[in-house]
Amino acid sequence: GLDKESNKMLFSEFKLPDAIGNLENLKVLISNYNRTPLPETVTNLKKLEKVQMYGGSHVWLRNFPEHFTKIISIKILDISSNPIDYIPESILNLKNLEELNLKGSLGYIEKSIPDFSKLPKLKILHFNGSSWGRTGGSVPKHEILQQLLKMNLDQLEELSLDRWGKNKEGNRKAPSPQNFIGIGNFKKL
Repeated sequence: GLDKESNKMLFSEFKLPDAIGNLENLKVLISNYNRTPLPETVTNLKKLEKVQMYGGSHVWLRNFPEHFTKIISIKILDISSNPIDYIPESILNLKNLEELNLKGSLGYIEKSIPDFSKLPKLKILHFNGSSWGRTGGSVPKHEILQQLLKMNLDQLEELSLDRWGKNKEGNRKAPSPQNFIGIGNFKKL
């Protein structure tokens, strides 16, 4: 195992410097297990196509990284396993977004989610109902799933919707047919 000092260094607050905004040709930014917000200078990364910032059981983002919603070149945004409490409407600025990974990040969302059908190039959406990390955070409410399923997502090619049933802690019941009333044109569920 890790000693106390090694563990402290492993999970310390790492902050990307403002100078990251000077990397004009950067296409991929991977900053996993990083709980500190990114500097606003990331909005200078006009060629950025992929952002991967997944969290874990000890290190995670607390807020949606809104700076990225100003970078319209982004095609892939992975903020999975981060206990965010909202998804901003500004995500709809990402008109080139093809893949959005929110798995394990929906447990603390209380407000409405943006209408993802307004992301014209969105092909892959990961929207699972598990809690984040291994420490058993909050599980998302079925209302979040209902909002998603009411959207006209004809452009999607892949949709990941696993883990929306009853959870073992018992704080979310199994979905019932009433959870899906008014959604789509289902004949059988």
